[in-house]
Amino acid sequence: MTHDDPLIRALVRLLSSAGRVPTAEFSASERSALVEFSRSNGGLRLVMVGRKSDYAITNRAALERHINQLQPGAWVPNAAAPAAPPAASSAASDGAGVFYLLLKAISPDACWTDGASMPPRTLQIASQQQSAGVAALALRHDDAWHSDGVLWVVEQQAQFDTPDWLPVGATGTLAYCVVPAQAGLRQWLAHSRRASEVRHVAPRSA
Repeated sequence: MTHDDPLIRALVRLLSSAGRVPTAEFSASERSALVEFSRSNGGLRLVMVGRKSDYAITNRAALERHINQLQPGAWVPNAAAPAAPPAASSAASDGAGVFYLLLKAISPDACWTDGASMPPRTLQIASQQQSAGVAALALRHDDAWHSDGVLWVVEQQAQFDTPDWLPVGATGTLAYCVVPAQAGLRQWLAHSRRASEVRHVAPRSA
């Protein structure tokens, strides 16, 4: 498996959600990969929402195990984060206040460190991207994850997928935070110094 594998990309995006992701947010190749995956594996199901549909997690632990079998290290869950309830709604976080961020490296050396673990855990964003296409963190408002670089936060998937809008010379980490999770993000940022600078990027007009 490589970072171009559509199933890994789709599973990372699904695991980084609160439990459900609209099918429209996946590319055609990712949707096809999820269809094939769901036929022979458990852990997710298709849920109809009016005339639209979502992919919903039914067994987060099973999906985490499977993605790391496909690509070791493709998913780095928070060790304290509980499994999401089956077909959870698109809330900002689960019942224990956990929310998820998708991350991309702007700088080759962009990394995040969990200072509360012994020894401290370090997530190298660029190397994670090479294997999975994106990196992901499960966060709590009072955890100790932090970076020495700049954190750029966007709420539009298009801005995350194609960051050609970044200024020349930009450094640090790009984060995608969907609107429902923004309250959790604000609480997380307020708890301690998370980055050398946090820049919230306004959505682009259509």
